[in-house]
Amino acid sequence: MITIKKIGITILLIFLLTNICNAQFVQSYGIKIGLTFAKHDFEGFNFPEKTIQRRIGFTGGFFFEWLNLSMISIISQVEYSQRGISSEITKTDAQGNPAGTLTTNSQLDYLSFPFLGKISMSSMAISPYLLAGIRYDYLLGHSEFLEDIYNKFRKSVFGGTIGIGIKPKLPITIHPLIELRYNFDFTDSYIPESFGAKNNAFDLTLGIAF
Repeated sequence: MITIKKIGITILLIFLLTNICNAQFVQSYGIKIGLTFAKHDFEGFNFPEKTIQRRIGFTGGFFFEWLNLSMISIISQVEYSQRGISSEITKTDAQGNPAGTLTTNSQLDYLSFPFLGKISMSSMAISPYLLAGIRYDYLLGHSEFLEDIYNKFRKSVFGGTIGIGIKPKLPITIHPLIELRYNFDFTDSYIPESFGAKNNAFDLTLGIAF
């Protein structure tokens, strides 16, 4: 679960990034919020494939864009992301016969630090762009479902992110944007070698750049 200490660390990081944004090399900064569609890739554990589904959660954070060289720039971001899975379990009656299904949701809370390269393609009305880079995730906490497994998850995980986005060109200082990203892990989240689990998620976010 998220504690006051963890929330305080998140607020401190956002405060530090806000001060960095005052530097002249920062081209823009802003916020992003949206939905994440998360799942685990399991290895060494026999989960029936149809029982594992993507879990819908929340993601949101603060970013700044710097090193704006023609079409190329860098995006640094700190964000809170909910990962996990949705599982469909078959219920049985007293005689062991199937009696419907039960859907359960697990949740992992991560503080994520993407560092992404951005290639922009200008047009008359909108500016589409591509994103790709690396990501560091820190596990803040998890739900009680699958607690025996999640207690053995690593606190630190490294991964990658690719995505696309669109930013309309408006004659104002505030610019809306929309992004679709795919996040995947390089390192295994599970500590014991006999079992493997990696996160992957699609993020759909709306943002405002200043």
